[in-house]
Amino acid sequence: MVADIVLEKPLPEAVAKDVLAWCGCVSGAAPRADYFRLVERAGLREVEVLKEEDYAASVAQIASDQAQSLLERWGVTREALEGTVMSVTWRAVKA
Repeated sequence: MVADIVLEKPLPEAVAKDVLAWCGCVSGAAPRADYFRLVERAGLREVEVLKEEDYAASVAQIASDQAQSLLERWGVTREALEGTVMSVTWRAVKA
């Protein structure tokens, strides 16, 4: 079982280039299709996504002040990031 971060669409440029987003595993995340293609190339089969959460929404709930500070730093709204960065928990079988 693995938990990781994937992108549903490209990040706004300010987020993609920010070191804090990189350290937070956001700007270094791969697009979902690329990510799971690599999983299959590694020999894993029967991939099953068990849980998905909107990462930006989760962070905003847990640490709203810090999340708001980052949004202001990047010059983007929370709505602009909704559905972009996803936390996925998945499992697979090694073929």
